[in-house]
Amino acid sequence: MCGEVTVGTRGPENTRLFLAGNRRRTNFKHLAGLASTLTLPLVEQTAMHPVHPSPDIMRSLTRNLFILFVAFAAAGAGCGGSGSTDPNGFTHKSGTLSSGDDTLTSGEFADDYSVSAQPGQWIEIVMTSSEIDPYVILKPPSCPTTGTCEQQIDNDDLQSGDTRAFVFYNANQAGSWEILATSSSPGEAGAYDLAYRVVDGGATPATAGIQTAAGGLNAAGTLAAGDKTLNSGEYVDNYVFYGTAGQSVTIDLRSSEFDPYLILFRPDKSQEDNDDYNGDQSHSRIVTTLPAAGMYRVSATSYTSGETGAYTLNMNGGDGTPAASSGGGEVVPFEKK
Repeated sequence: MCGEVTVGTRGPENTRLFLAGNRRRTNFKHLAGLASTLTLPLVEQTAMHPVHPSPDIMRSLTRNLFILFVAFAAAGAGCGGSGSTDPNGFTHKSGTLSSGDDTLTSGEFADDYSVSAQPGQWIEIVMTSSEIDPYVILKPPSCPTTGTCEQQIDNDDLQSGDTRAFVFYNANQAGSWEILATSSSPGEAGAYDLAYRVVDGGATPATAGIQTAAGGLNAAGTLAAGDKTLNSGEYVDNYVFYGTAGQSVTIDLRSSEFDPYLILFRPDKSQEDNDDYNGDQSHSRIVTTLPAAGMYRVSATSYTSGETGAYTLNMNGGDGTPAASSGGGEVVPFEKK
């Protein structure tokens, strides 16, 4: 829950109170007795405006004097109470997912924030929690407020053993971008921290632990029951890196225990796949030039669902120096609504 509004009346029975915010209208009917109160979630901080009541209610109000008091328990733009800004320009918010929150159509509790961005600027978001598996959704201004949005950007786990949710995206629309702080599974409740910033073009991620294409990658992992899966059922480990336009990368996935299958997801959600490199069923390879700056995801998976076993994954880019492993498990593709 992002905060609360406490609303009360002093007046006779059947006094009607009408209150509305910019995004949600609330109609408290028949608040009986003196000092009746009601506490409800505050979705976002906005000025609360009276709704014009009908003439009969107006006559009732003129006959019955009442006192309205509203106490705001949250401050700052968006959910999560007051925020702070760090030296890297991140705004930090603390919030809690709970049963009183709005929910996605898939059932997860969600809190709503917003940032303004112009085309060419980058939006960076990181969500952390020790109580839930955090999940972030970034929706451009053209997305509807509810339901399906093909343009939304989702992220679950940043890397293996690191359940931070992370987005670094180049804005392509001007206006207010919606940030949904939610969870990986329905029903998860607990506290979280959210940090976000908007920076001009040419910036790189400031979040700690982000690998780069120039740093390369050298990992050994295992596909096993309990791993996250592709929509088609194959187990998958994911490795994320930041790359820039024109960088060349070579990615190799090898296994003697299953038929390896390699996928590279680009920032625009398009992908490049390889199964058997040169007919070798133990080796998949992708050699490519990165088309744009942004976050890339390497998915190490298998040709057939249910395959398990050990593998090695190597990526050389820029100076070709291997970096530490950053394996993990995002569901591919993300389709939370």
